[in-house]
Amino acid sequence: MSRYQTFLISVFVFLSGCTQDGQDPESQFDVSQDIEGNLLILNRLNGPILLYTSESESPLKEIGAKEDFIVNISSDGSTPTSLQIWKKSQVSDPLEPDIEKIYKEWNIVLSNTSEESEQVVWVITSGSASPAVGQLSFYYPSMDFLGNMVIYDASIYLNSKSGKKITSVAPGTENKIVGLDYGYYYLFYKYSYETTSQSEAVGWIELDSLGNSLNTLVNAGSPIQNIEVPIYSLSDIGRFGYIDIINHSPYDVKIYTQNDIQIEDVVVTNQSTYGLSIIESNGGSYNYLLPQNNYMLTAKNLITGEIVATKENISVIELYNSSWIISDTISYRNITISNNLPEPLTIHNEKNNDYLGFYIAPGENMSYLIADSLTSLVARNLTSTREAFQFGSDAVWNISLLNPNFYLQITDSANIHGMTFNNSEFTLSWELGSSTDYLKYQLLNAEYPPYANLNFNDSLFKSLTYEYLDDSKDEESYVFRLNSNSIDGAEYGWQEVSFQIDAIQPNGLYIYPRQQIITDNSEFDFDIMLEEVENVRSIYVELEYDKEVLSIDPDSVQIGTVFSDCDGSLLLINDNPDQFGILKINISFLGDSCNGFEGSGTLVSVQGKSFQLPLNNESLLKINNNSSFRDLNNSEINISNINVSQPHIARVVFP
Repeated sequence: MSRYQTFLISVFVFLSGCTQDGQDPESQFDVSQDIEGNLLILNRLNGPILLYTSESESPLKEIGAKEDFIVNISSDGSTPTSLQIWKKSQVSDPLEPDIEKIYKEWNIVLSNTSEESEQVVWVITSGSASPAVGQLSFYYPSMDFLGNMVIYDASIYLNSKSGKKITSVAPGTENKIVGLDYGYYYLFYKYSYETTSQSEAVGWIELDSLGNSLNTLVNAGSPIQNIEVPIYSLSDIGRFGYIDIINHSPYDVKIYTQNDIQIEDVVVTNQSTYGLSIIESNGGSYNYLLPQNNYMLTAKNLITGEIVATKENISVIELYNSSWIISDTISYRNITISNNLPEPLTIHNEKNNDYLGFYIAPGENMSYLIADSLTSLVARNLTSTREAFQFGSDAVWNISLLNPNFYLQITDSANIHGMTFNNSEFTLSWELGSSTDYLKYQLLNAEYPPYANLNFNDSLFKSLTYEYLDDSKDEESYVFRLNSNSIDGAEYGWQEVSFQIDAIQPNGLYIYPRQQIITDNSEFDFDIMLEEVENVRSIYVELEYDKEVLSIDPDSVQIGTVFSDCDGSLLLINDNPDQFGILKINISFLGDSCNGFEGSGTLVSVQGKSFQLPLNNESLLKINNNSSFRDLNNSEINISNINVSQPHIARVVFP
């Protein structure tokens, strides 16, 4: 054969191995997709792959490079099917592919229907050398945390927003299965609003509420991961909300939105909207369903066209119903609210939780008119799990922190704990979340039982004042402890602060205990005490009491421990104190051993008796300003806690 003939034969052989368009010769395998099926294979490789089952002697399908491919495989819906993938380039005999060269293998239960929502997705990548396949199972709720319908479809992307999606899920999807290589994956969710005529893009979620990336790991230890698709709530698209407009003015009015558009032209209803903009005077109302949006509303006199009232910056949202009362008897004040948080907020009346129509986007600063009667507001996130409060009528509210709605915190505890206070009356305040049900509290180391006992209260008060507190004993502090339960019964946990009371200063004269419980026709004891006195030679005390309620036995007065080191003393007491309701005690120290008494302790012990119940269930004991200390020179020494306007007061309480 000549060299020329050989060349021609070679050219013929070359041309016969090519198609007209330069593509590979036609495959000997089935490369056609099924019209519908229970398996979607996403081939991300640069070459074709062959799909087998454990029961097939030859490939079911050849799937081209970078191709999305639908396959329908017979299944009873409960028995796992063994799916096997070889790279086509690794198969020399299609009837007996080399098991050592298998690329991926997956046992999975396939649906016995071809419904797209039940279709299993298998992503084939070059990310892992192992033939093992992991599994993601996606759940997408149909209702959000507050019971509103989820309306957006979610498309799921791996590792990048710019890559190809792996699957889509509709609200209510319970088990959308995606098979993929073992590995660590970042998840990106793209949301859209689907109608019969169009699909409208809504937004992305790629971070959780704390700002962390959404990710998952599938490996031999965790081959299956169940994942809940997050709910997108930051869009108005496809959402509607109600606003109830009540007209208390004396005029029939017509309601307009921004750009002087009648509200009937934007209201959502399948009925005729003609005339829905008109609201009658003196209590007429209409509850409008509007597209979720921020509105400026105007009420105009139906006859004259003059503006009766306006409402700016009212946000109609699906989450809460809003309202607008048209009235010339309501006065308003301006408030500026700054949302310094990375999430939107809604503003409510703290008293009844009514939504005020104020929706503030992250980083937004908004001004509103609110009724002067509103003096307590609450800001909430969209899931109503965290909140902040404003009490009073401040014109500015900067919101930089939200607390959980089941929350308990003693106010300014850092400035209370471990401190000493020079007052026998002490107020403690705390903050409560709106899901708190009832409180329990006590003041440890208090001798007065109503304080020391554990108290329960189902009213949500936020402060407590303790009166007539005795000075703290050495090395012993008062401990205030507070706890609460949530509406569903969960316990928050004890919050505690400790503090000391030092109300009686040096050169003081006081009654101990400052308060005690007595019953009608019962006896009670108390002491009159000295606090760090210096150079005292004589003491005069006038103790006032209500002689209609109490009697004091002058014979019961006993000299106290401060005289234990003295050679003697002189004690003089008025004979009939009940006549005037004043017990007068005059004490002088005798002898050189008490020449200028110094120190603290019991001056006298006294016994009293109750014989009549007072109207307010308590009766006071007072050391008045006639009382005095005198030194060795008979000069008066000021009593630190008693002056012209301030006697020392104790009380007895009747249960």
